[in-house]
Amino acid sequence: MHLQSSAQQQHSSASNSQPLYNPPQRFNAAIFTMKFTAAFVAIAAFAVSQVSANASIVRQYNALGATDQGALHTCLDNYRWDNWDGQDCGGRGWFKGSHNYKSPTDCYDACAGLLVQAINQGASDVECDDFEGSARCWMGFH
Repeated sequence: MHLQSSAQQQHSSASNSQPLYNPPQRFNAAIFTMKFTAAFVAIAAFAVSQVSANASIVRQYNALGATDQGALHTCLDNYRWDNWDGQDCGGRGWFKGSHNYKSPTDCYDACAGLLVQAINQGASDVECDDFEGSARCWMGFH
C-alpha cells in the first residue's frame, strides 16, 4: 500500500487546479457581431408579433433604388419616440399622420412590424395604415 504525505497530497491537488488569475479576454468582433445580430433579430421578431389586426401595408415598392436596410431599421427604431414627420433618415423621407387617431406612438406600435417586414424585403417606398373604428393613422417612407 502506497501512502502519500499530506504535503505531497496538497502539492498534487494544487497542480491540478485552475490558476488563480485568468487574464481578461480580448475583444472578439465576430462574437460581438453575432450577439448584436441575435439581439436585432429578437427585436424584429417582437415587432412583427406586435402588428395590429387593423394595420396593413397599402403601398410598397421595392424597385425605386437601393436601400440601406440597416439605416432604415435604425430610423424605424428611433421613429417611435421622436414622432417626427417629414424628416429624411436612411436616405428616405419619412412621414406619419392621422385623422382622429389616439396617438402617434400607438400608430407606430400598430405598423412597426409591417414596416420591418417591408424593409427586409428591400422596400424603397412603403406606407402602412391602421384603422381604429373611424380613426386612421398612416406612416412610412418614400
